[in-house]
Amino acid sequence: MHNYYGHLTWQIASILVGGSIAGLALVISNIHRPSCVVSLFAVAVIGTASTFWLYMRRYGKITEIHLIRCREIEACLGMQQHRYVRRAGCKPFTVLRQDGKEEKIKKIPWPTGWELSQSLSIGLIIFGIVVATYYLGYGFLLSLYIGIFVSGIILAIYWVHGIVKERREKKNRTRES
Repeated sequence: MHNYYGHLTWQIASILVGGSIAGLALVISNIHRPSCVVSLFAVAVIGTASTFWLYMRRYGKITEIHLIRCREIEACLGMQQHRYVRRAGCKPFTVLRQDGKEEKIKKIPWPTGWELSQSLSIGLIIFGIVVATYYLGYGFLLSLYIGIFVSGIILAIYWVHGIVKERREKKNRTRES
């Protein structure tokens, strides 16, 4: 199931990111500076990239839950596939195969696919901000920074709410045990 979320994320990314960049390039090439149309399109690209980032973050967490369950099942059955992958993310190690031979497993290189998706989204958001500010100038830049500040506050509140909720749930589970 976690492969489904991985494939779905990259399919959506290829459409959104590629379409956003192509659409922004098309709008920029046909309209001269200053222009509200380009800036509005850039803001739409920012919104799309932000939505994708949130979507991708959610399914990244769902995938992690699936992988935790896979590792639990593997531990019960004496299997190692997902547990090896997790270990290889930290450092190289050697395993003893069933035929008695040792095999070296190399450290998995950085970044992960999820980290790449996040970087791609953040890059697209920054690109949209740069284009929007270039086409509208200082007034738009100021309003954009205010919007980013307010968005940051909202995200911080959301983040703190998630931490508090998680601690409450953990506390409740501890009481029930």
